[in-house]
Amino acid sequence: MSDRVLSRNTVCPKEKREMKGLDLHRNFFNDCGKSLLMQAFPEEFMLLAVASVGFGSDRLGADDEHSRDHCWEPGFQIFSDRLSPEALKDIESYLFEHLPWEYAGFTRTDCPRSVNGIRAWTVDEFFSSFTSFSTPPTQDRQWLLIADEALYHVTNGEVFHDPTGALTQRREAFGAFPDNVWRFKLAGRAMRIDIQRYQMERCLAHDEGLAADLMLYEGVREVLHFLCLVNRRYAPPDKWLPWVVRRLPVLSDAIEPLIARIQDTTDVRSRLACFVEIETALADYVYDNGLATRREYPWADRGNPWWADLRQTVTGDLKDFPVPSWVGVEFRYASQFGLGGDFRGLLG
Repeated sequence: MSDRVLSRNTVCPKEKREMKGLDLHRNFFNDCGKSLLMQAFPEEFMLLAVASVGFGSDRLGADDEHSRDHCWEPGFQIFSDRLSPEALKDIESYLFEHLPWEYAGFTRTDCPRSVNGIRAWTVDEFFSSFTSFSTPPTQDRQWLLIADEALYHVTNGEVFHDPTGALTQRREAFGAFPDNVWRFKLAGRAMRIDIQRYQMERCLAHDEGLAADLMLYEGVREVLHFLCLVNRRYAPPDKWLPWVVRRLPVLSDAIEPLIARIQDTTDVRSRLACFVEIETALADYVYDNGLATRREYPWADRGNPWWADLRQTVTGDLKDFPVPSWVGVEFRYASQFGLGGDFRGLLG
């Protein structure tokens, strides 16, 4: 590595300590990548988008000193819907070899295609690799095949350069669930929250405190996902769910203190009481903001079936999918697990 060009860009120790990955990527492109691309690939440069998107806490702005032990380095990605994969690979290789190996006091890893290093994609390849769809699904049911986390990865971060607008437009197209899908997912998360509350009560009736805690924290996870949905925000990986939710404008201020109370007490029945308050606050928000209308259900002898009222707002090809009473309960990581792995109904 000694024969490779080193950047003279330096920062003071305090600035280095407080540097965010997204700022590092943006500055690295502006200071080093842009001029190199314009010199070596002047025609191709106007067909390229440059961004920092995908995996990593740095795309959230949630990275800190502890984030730098792996895959944290100067770098950026290039995208095009006009250049061939072979042409993009050539540009990627050139950048990998000719960009500075040290920048702002940080060193690039000597590993091609590292998560935060230099990477080239066709626009179709990038989106299909994360979501299995190169363009947004045309049917509501097909959206259920995409994990929220995958949609977070393709819409996070920042685009630094995009003269054709191809990457930006595709990100915007994937940027939010269609309204009907959104309502279907809200109903699914709401039912899961209600189920976990009910299961926790059952566990405590059997004096199974540990099982009750398992039900509780699965329920808290569903609450965090519900809050992301209400805010029209894709949920990130579990590691960063609380970080994101604390910064959401809608409902976070009301729910965060209740979650803090759950964490602060060791009494499982007090935790249940807090969880019931959370569910009540969410249900009240749904009704108060016109997301659903209260209805009477002869079978609703326990609790408030707010999830059923949300399900009533779903229309189109999700209205009776797969049966009218089914609300799309979502389990870990992706909607498809709620279907037992049978995707045929989604693709039809």
